[in-house]
Amino acid sequence: MVFNKAVDTETMMSTISSIFGSNTLYYHSTSLAGSVLILKNGMDIQECSPFSDFGQGFYLNGKLEGESGAIQWAKQKSSFTVKGKGTFACGAILLYTVDFGEFSMKALASETADEEWKSTIKDHRKPSKESKSIVTANRRFDCISGLMCSNGVAVSSGKNPTHYENSLQYVVRDGIIEADDAMQLLGIILIVC
Repeated sequence: MVFNKAVDTETMMSTISSIFGSNTLYYHSTSLAGSVLILKNGMDIQECSPFSDFGQGFYLNGKLEGESGAIQWAKQKSSFTVKGKGTFACGAILLYTVDFGEFSMKALASETADEEWKSTIKDHRKPSKESKSIVTANRRFDCISGLMCSNGVAVSSGKNPTHYENSLQYVVRDGIIEADDAMQLLGIILIVC
């Protein structure tokens, strides 16, 4: 399934729904090159940054559109410049279903940023000696869900985290990825901008 910028999101979602039915879909945004590696080799947690919102893991987004949606992240994931033609982006979105029921999950703030969410973001984005025990404790969960940080670079520089509205994200770790039926890759959407 390939869509380009000429296809509106409603048409794209209608097509996706007709193919995948009522399954809850989760999206992973990456570069086109990253999507090829994932399709070829599977997910490798060791390739993921340890300094993301909830630590090292494979991040999924429950939202396709909007400021924090998978489409926006895909546009940011990869860009290239053609001399004399301008800068272009080519990102990819991988579609998944995930059965979280069999796994240990930590749910953080899903509507407003509370102190636990803020400290979790700070502890993972700018680790300190004091935060090491919290980061280690969070690794015991197969999945962490919570609001998506909107100022990760600033947090890494010591600022307080802020979040996107309605931006629930999930980080999955090896336990879910290694289970045969827990996480299924359904397909890929290419976003060409």
